[in-house]
Amino acid sequence: PSTLSHCRRWIAAAATPGSRVGIDVESRLPRRLDAVVERLGWQSLDPSRYLQAWTLWEAWRKIEGGSVLDEPDDRYAQLIARAWEIEQHALCLEGVLFRSLPLDGAWVSLSVRP
Repeated sequence: PSTLSHCRRWIAAAATPGSRVGIDVESRLPRRLDAVVERLGWQSLDPSRYLQAWTLWEAWRKIEGGSVLDEPDDRYAQLIARAWEIEQHALCLEGVLFRSLPLDGAWVSLSVRP
């Protein structure tokens, strides 16, 4: 399986044999930011982490076959609580591997379910 994401000047692609993979790259925050912060539980995050949290959400939804309009679950709450760790190294939560990296004016996040 493979996945593709793009925004302005960035393109991200990921492929894995036999695993589900989700990737997202973003350089802009969602339009209705206040509503997204409330719905996805970002109140405790530093606003500089919002783009990272959004890319983690989209990458997670891609492997779950869901939509960004879905309600967040406990796994996502754990992810955003540990966002700074995911920038430093990959994090495995309940059998799903997550990684997130800052780019020049953007963030890219990856999720892989073996």
